[in-house]
Amino acid sequence: MQISDRETSAIMTGMKNVSNLSTMNFQDLNGFQEQKDFIRIRSQENQTIMSKGTENFLENRTFSFWKITISNGKLYDTVYKKDKGITYEIWLSLQDIFEEVGAVLASVFAILLLNYLIGLLLIRHYSKKINGPIQKLAFEASQDSGLLEVPEAPVEVRELAINFNELVKSLQEKIESEKEFASNLSHELRTPVMAISGYISLLKRRREEHPEIVEKSLNYLEQESERLKKLIEDFLTLS
Repeated sequence: MQISDRETSAIMTGMKNVSNLSTMNFQDLNGFQEQKDFIRIRSQENQTIMSKGTENFLENRTFSFWKITISNGKLYDTVYKKDKGITYEIWLSLQDIFEEVGAVLASVFAILLLNYLIGLLLIRHYSKKINGPIQKLAFEASQDSGLLEVPEAPVEVRELAINFNELVKSLQEKIESEKEFASNLSHELRTPVMAISGYISLLKRRREEHPEIVEKSLNYLEQESERLKKLIEDFLTLS
C-alpha cells in the first residue's frame, strides 16, 4: 500500500462520519488495513478507542520521531489529527512500500547483472574472434616468412596485415636499393684504386729505365686520386 494524504483523509472522513465512537468499526474505513495499520482515538471525556492490535503495537514501539514510528521491527507513517476536541492517531504501515521497493531494486539488480554477464560473453566472443587472427599474424611474423597471409575477416585484422605487408615491401625495396648502391659504389671505387695501384707498380719497376713516364704517371695518379676523393664525398652526402 502506498501511503498518501488522500488515503489519510479517507480514513479521517470515515471516522468523522461515525456519530458514536463506541460503535466504530475500523474494518469499514476506506484505506485502512486492520492488523497492519493502527488507530487510537481519544475523546474530550478521555474515552479511548483503539483498533485491533493497537495496544500491542504501542507496547512494542521502540522509536517515534516526527512522522516515523518503529514497532516490532516495522516502519510506520504517523499521522496526528485533532478535530472538535477529538484526537486521532493513525499509524499506517510502510511495509508494503518497502517490499515493493525491494522487489523493484531486486529486478533492477537482476537486469544489471544479466547485462553484465551478456557483456562479458560478447567481449569474450569478439576478443577471441579478433585475437585469433592477430596471434596467427604474430606467429607468421616471428617465423621471418616474409609477407603475411591476409585474412578475409575481421576487417581490422585484414587492414593490419595489409599495412604490415606494405611496410615489409617498403623495407625490402629500401634494402635492395641500398645493396645496389653499395654494389655500384664498390665498382666505382675499385676502378680508380686498381688504376692507382697499377701505376704505382709500374713506377716501381720502370722509373729508372724510363724516367719520362714518371711525370705522366704522377699526373694520372693525381687525377684518379681526385676522382676517388669525389666518389667518397658523394657517398658521404648520400648516406
